[in-house]
Amino acid sequence: MHTHIAIELLKTFNDEELNRFGDFVRSPFFNKREAVIKLFDLISKYSPEYTSSALKKENIYKKIFPGKKYNEQTLRSRMSELSALIKTFMIEVNFKEDIFYQKKKYTKELVKRRKFDLAERSISETDEFLKNSHQNKEISDLNFLYSKRVNVDNYISLMHAKDCNIEAMGKASEQGEFLIHNFLLEVLACNSDVICYEIETKKKFEDSYVKSFFEKFDFEGYINLLKEKNYRFYPIIAVYYYGNLAQNHPDSERYFYELKNLVYEYHNQFSKTELSNYWVMLSNSAYTNFIKYGTKFKLEGHEVNKFFIDNNLYDENNPFSVSGYQNIAVNALNVGDLDWGEEFLEKFKNNFLPELIDSRYHYCKAIFLFEKKKFEDAIENLSKVKFTDWNIKLEIRLNYLKNYYELSMSEQVFSLIDSFKHFDSNNPDIAPEYMDEKIKNTIRYISKISNAKFGGKQLDYAAYKEMEDTRNVLYKKWILEKMKELI
Repeated sequence: MHTHIAIELLKTFNDEELNRFGDFVRSPFFNKREAVIKLFDLISKYSPEYTSSALKKENIYKKIFPGKKYNEQTLRSRMSELSALIKTFMIEVNFKEDIFYQKKKYTKELVKRRKFDLAERSISETDEFLKNSHQNKEISDLNFLYSKRVNVDNYISLMHAKDCNIEAMGKASEQGEFLIHNFLLEVLACNSDVICYEIETKKKFEDSYVKSFFEKFDFEGYINLLKEKNYRFYPIIAVYYYGNLAQNHPDSERYFYELKNLVYEYHNQFSKTELSNYWVMLSNSAYTNFIKYGTKFKLEGHEVNKFFIDNNLYDENNPFSVSGYQNIAVNALNVGDLDWGEEFLEKFKNNFLPELIDSRYHYCKAIFLFEKKKFEDAIENLSKVKFTDWNIKLEIRLNYLKNYYELSMSEQVFSLIDSFKHFDSNNPDIAPEYMDEKIKNTIRYISKISNAKFGGKQLDYAAYKEMEDTRNVLYKKWILEKMKELI
């Protein structure tokens, strides 16, 4: 019984929802069975885990039907009724939260009951509600276009019901406007998911209608027409389109800059939810362009992050993920914007639960302190980092090694170098095979500079040139700097 669908659904309820559902179960409008009320009262005593032995089928039956012989079918029926009530409650909760849906259904009922004056008033009120919600950025452009289309549909249905067919046809152009642009945005959103799926899985859709539509329809020509007409929804349609192109052609500078310029120019028109999506689009495009074009796009990625953060273009309750927090900070460091990066670290560290953010914060703090040559403070922060991922473990070890080297702690340096003999593909839980050469090259060159520094020797210039020509190595810039000091 611990795994019955009713219990599985109740596990998702918080205390407030559980109390509200208790009132719901007791309402004779929804439930007339006393046994179901008793069943809920018994089960809810054991929230939130619902693992007590009291919830075994036989024990539940004894409590609900004292003195009666156990009947599994009876208990199963009552549990099914409880499940049905939970589902109805969840629908009711969702319905009450969706004000537009309530208005839409209410209008349809009024038309069906031939209360035409009330229906027309409801449509006008809904239109005003949508206008205000959109102006206040409480709903996105995409949702606004869909909702406006539905409201126009309701008006046309009302006119037909009143036998005012000319008035109904008079709304056809407005209906078409919302229908077409909602459709185009839905297509672009769907195509974006197709592109992401193909990138992530490295599988191609052989016969995708959405891809075919995207390739055949003259989006660029139509978007230029909307721009010429100064159409109010031109910006979002253009952003979605160039976002698709930036995803599909990640190594194209043109699409990155088209997308960036649109977002920067029209950001005041977008909701925070939409802006979060555009931030991700721009960041991903900057990263893929960096792989092809190099450092310029590392700086572009940082400038994008600064634009969104400095202009408060994010949801204060959920600005970005914990990995996003780390990536933004590391990118700031990589382009040398240390002051902004440290300010960012401090400003946003309290946006996450301590168990989620502490290690990432201390890791980022450590690498910033290293750049500021505060090596002992960096080591102190590294000691507070707790990660299980092989890549972060590798970063921690290498950062310890760099700090020990700078502090001339030779014993710790050579001890760590020796420990890297075990940090290879012989243990797949430690590092994947493709990292073998990179790790070995890194440790080989750090060994060279360490042997020279702590052995009081001059480094051979040939070793410097060899390192300069080596691509598959970590912390190349730092190692080259140390080599220069020893030549």
